[in-house]
Amino acid sequence: MTEKKVLKAEGVGELIGAVTTLLGYMPTQSLVIAPFVGARSEGAMRIDLPTDAEVYPAVVAEVMGLTCRVEGVTGFAAVIYTDGTESEHEGLAATLLSAASFVGLHVATTAFLTPTSWGEYFEGEARPLDTLPALPGPDLTRDGDQTSSASLPVIDDALRVRILNAP
Repeated sequence: MTEKKVLKAEGVGELIGAVTTLLGYMPTQSLVIAPFVGARSEGAMRIDLPTDAEVYPAVVAEVMGLTCRVEGVTGFAAVIYTDGTESEHEGLAATLLSAASFVGLHVATTAFLTPTSWGEYFEGEARPLDTLPALPGPDLTRDGDQTSSASLPVIDDALRVRILNAP
């Protein structure tokens, strides 16, 4: 039986690290939602960060639909991982908060992580990246992002032909 590891997070900085650890890698250009049942989350969902603000409502509607399918869900934490600035996706964070209010979900945080800063939307100032608490359980997080190991292996042409001609 697989032993479950419990990650405890205090504050937004540790929560960003915990969400990263739940995924098992450091996402890029992503919106990550960690659904909560009470005070506990057992997973996270990652979607590509929308590049056009006009699609925010549709993307958020889809994300809220998926989040509400989690049995017993009471809330979520959202983290936006961007290569740009936090202000580029402030509209997405606002749309998430509005939708959560509409469906009755508690929002633990709407946080962001950029190449130079981290913080929480609509709460205080952005903090320098070097002040982000260390990721919990570094042995649980692999190097790379969501695209790592996503390419298919190179197959020898002779083997490909033999497979195609097999009875």
